[in-house]
Amino acid sequence: IGVTVDSSVVPFRLAKKPFEPNFGYLNSIEPYRLNRNNVRQAGNSPILEVPLTVHFNKKVPQFLAKRYIYLPNVGLRRLLKKAFDIDLYWLRPSYSTLKQMIQLSDNLINSGVTFLNMMFHSNELMPGGSKYCLTQDDVDQYLKRLDDYFSYLNQQYKIQYMQLREMNQLYPAR
Repeated sequence: IGVTVDSSVVPFRLAKKPFEPNFGYLNSIEPYRLNRNNVRQAGNSPILEVPLTVHFNKKVPQFLAKRYIYLPNVGLRRLLKKAFDIDLYWLRPSYSTLKQMIQLSDNLINSGVTFLNMMFHSNELMPGGSKYCLTQDDVDQYLKRLDDYFSYLNQQYKIQYMQLREMNQLYPAR
């Protein structure tokens, strides 16, 4: 059995090193069948792409969303964050606070997004396994943040949890 689901596309991501991929702006963060020539576009590949959940903390105009990652981080992006509270959040406990993950999730769910794709590496749950969890206390706090996040979702929304491979049932190949 080959690969049927991938979760490598990271919306709004620009490469920092020559070997890293650029994904930039996606028209939609919903799952899609990969285009064999451009992983940012839908196609007819048997592989389902489930992008990581990375998006704005609030609704922003499309013209800004398309250009945001190309703005200077120290200049205009910082101004947008300070003056208008506009920022990109990842649904990733090592990158985002509980408040940020909840704000991102609320924004996306209320705008009609049908899925959220959280990511983290298993080594982030081991003391000393990553820079995010150096001690057992760090791991305990990390796990509490996850527990609090999922408790919030369960209280606020009707959520169905699934593994990536199960996504094929919701988005069958044409």
